[in-house]
Amino acid sequence: MSDDETLADIDLGLLDIQKDMVRIVVLISSVLVLQGLTFLFLAWMADSFLMTVVVAVLGVVVTLVGLRIWIGNFRAYGTVALKVNEAKEHHPAAKESDELDSS
Repeated sequence: MSDDETLADIDLGLLDIQKDMVRIVVLISSVLVLQGLTFLFLAWMADSFLMTVVVAVLGVVVTLVGLRIWIGNFRAYGTVALKVNEAKEHHPAAKESDELDSS
């Protein structure tokens, strides 16, 4: 294996890591949505009316902000995934491995 092939394989590995990192960010941002839904559940279980209103408003705000962040991150993941897949298709190492597989 030559130095160029090793560098190309490392480059492809870094592209996969980039795609995985964005996927992790999407999963972490979904925790914020779950936290907002937890606040809404706690508001439903609260005894006093004032406590219910305060926790419900907090839950709605956290849920909506979390959804907005999650949707933005999900769109970014789609964009990054498409770019990574396109880069991997046009990468010299992928072309060389395809040529080796076909022979």
